[in-house]
Amino acid sequence: MNRLPTLFLRLMLDKRVPLKLKILPVIAVVYLLLPWDFIPDLMPLIGWIDDIVVVILSIGIFFVFGPLSILTRNIGQNHDLDNEQPVNGKVVEGKYRVVDDDGDTTETSQ
Repeated sequence: MNRLPTLFLRLMLDKRVPLKLKILPVIAVVYLLLPWDFIPDLMPLIGWIDDIVVVILSIGIFFVFGPLSILTRNIGQNHDLDNEQPVNGKVVEGKYRVVDDDGDTTETSQ
């Protein structure tokens, strides 16, 4: 949850995200700042409900309808080391050791 603001900022600054999606959160912020609302803010909690709904919907639409490849790349799912392909066909051979909770070790090589 704490990575959402960073992800949001990265997507807003990314040139591959369409401009019409970037405008949507900006419109939501403008709606918050304008004195006209669907429900007047003079009613303490009820008046803020429409503001909260507009912001949540606009950010949700921004994330859902954004390009999936850009979103996953910025989240970091494409940078998983287990799924990373070797660069230029170079493979580094090595050994690793698996240690179980009960102290058994198994050595393997790749």
